[in-house]
Amino acid sequence: MSSTPYRSDVLAWSPQQLADYLKRMNLPGCDKVVLKNSISGSRFVNLTDNDIQKFPKLHAPMISKLSNEIYKNEKKGGLFGKR
Repeated sequence: MSSTPYRSDVLAWSPQQLADYLKRMNLPGCDKVVLKNSISGSRFVNLTDNDIQKFPKLHAPMISKLSNEIYKNEKKGGLFGKR
């Protein structure tokens, strides 16, 4: 997935921004789960099994995969490159 957003960007997302992203990713119903449970970007990057179970069963594997891909996708240079 080349369109995976950077972790540092997602960490700053509000639940509404995350919901909009999941809508664009064509994951129906997932946006409602995010808003209902106030799942922010920082929480999405570190989803627990309990969080994943709140999503529609059909999309849970994709949500888990997306969360992991975002977690691993960091800008080169990261936090230590800016000194």
